[in-house]
Amino acid sequence: MIACGVNQAGNREILAVEPMFDESEDSWSLFFRKLKSRGMKRTALVVSDAHSGIQAAVRKEWLGASWQRGKVHFMRNILARVPHREKARFAAHLKQIWLEPDKKSARRAATALIDDYGKRFPEAIRCLEEGLDDSLSFYDFPEIDKKRISSTNGQERLVHLACGMRKVRLPNRKEESTLIVVKGFGEEPLMILTNLPVRRSRKSIWHVVQSYITRWRIEDVIRFVKQSYRLEDMRCLTYHRLQALMVLVTAAAYFAAVCLGLRMNLRVLAGHVLRASKRVFGIPDFRLSALADGIRQFLYSQTQGLKKLLELQNRLPIQPKLFYP
Repeated sequence: MIACGVNQAGNREILAVEPMFDESEDSWSLFFRKLKSRGMKRTALVVSDAHSGIQAAVRKEWLGASWQRGKVHFMRNILARVPHREKARFAAHLKQIWLEPDKKSARRAATALIDDYGKRFPEAIRCLEEGLDDSLSFYDFPEIDKKRISSTNGQERLVHLACGMRKVRLPNRKEESTLIVVKGFGEEPLMILTNLPVRRSRKSIWHVVQSYITRWRIEDVIRFVKQSYRLEDMRCLTYHRLQALMVLVTAAAYFAAVCLGLRMNLRVLAGHVLRASKRVFGIPDFRLSALADGIRQFLYSQTQGLKKLLELQNRLPIQPKLFYP
């Protein structure tokens, strides 16, 4: 068995790796006593599956410690009671419970799920109700990243990034450029050709890479606002109307960029929209543009309504005159 500890700074460390013949209370108690003998004095939260042996050992050896039922194993137990053809839809709503920002919101999301599926999947909902409180203990430690203490499954993934650079000179160009190649982001290397000054050090190379990724994200926002709301095709007669237009566009863009990730039903909706966009996500992912493409796919799939209106608009001049005679 492997025991990992997370300190108040959110850093994870391997505490022990021990062979165990069973998961009885005695085995776990001996395991915890060995940790104490090596200097571990107390713990605030123990995260594990719902095995009775470890729960009893925790109550015995770590007085006053809270217990968190690992959400991944808990979700698997619930989904085992859902028909196969319904698993994907149900799981999309279920996992949003533990993505809520606080315990109150998580309980509200769980209540909504129970109301929606209580009659269809009574056994799964009964399992959820019985273990819900134990699966929300991590919310009592808001200062620590909840991804690290909500499940026993390791959330970190070791990614080896290798980067290098070479000075190049393009045809018919006098100035020298730098070709930067980074391996590890995806299947294909990330290549950047830049005229920015780059030194032969990982810190300097990585600074340039981060600068370009930040720039691409900014360009994604600008492209999303301009293309999705067709700002360049709009005309306003007064400056005050232009100001009002920009307020509306900014509010709509803020909703797409921020609010879609705050509520369970909106996150599920955004997931459907991103899948409809049929985008291949890379570095950067251009998520906002993908949202716009997905929304367009949904709206244009209808033969009437908005699609019909847009077809009529396309027959008109792209830039109508400001003043008509």
